[in-house]
Amino acid sequence: MKRIGYFLLLFSFIFASCSSDDGPAQEISIVGTWTATSFLTSQSFDLDGDGQESNDIIEELDCYMSVLTFRADGTFSSATSDIILEADGTGSCDLVGSSASGTYVYENGRLSTINNGQSITSTVDLSADTLVLGGQDQNLGTLTITYSRN
Repeated sequence: MKRIGYFLLLFSFIFASCSSDDGPAQEISIVGTWTATSFLTSQSFDLDGDGQESNDIIEELDCYMSVLTFRADGTFSSATSDIILEADGTGSCDLVGSSASGTYVYENGRLSTINNGQSITSTVDLSADTLVLGGQDQNLGTLTITYSRN
């Protein structure tokens, strides 16, 4: 079995600002709580064992969850299910999962997070109600995780 949870935390702290075409550019706030609604990978899997593969982890494992919270004081927290890959190619979720917290700084469309002394800096797409994170994972390939604002 492999546990894939830690890499999800790394991508759970990233965002970028967007601007409106109807006036001066305005930063959209990351502050709030976000819940994953889509988790796309470059590979397809049949994690639920139904004979049909999908590249959306949430479609394959409806037990998967990821919640991010960004606070106005510059702190964040996250809770994410670990994905357990079985030898037969199916998967399940460890609902205890992984959690992280730390600080974040947003400047010039980049977010830097610090968690247990590790700093990660990236960009993402952010709108008023949607946060889209992208990245790479050695087991899943290219990742795109979409979050909706709670």
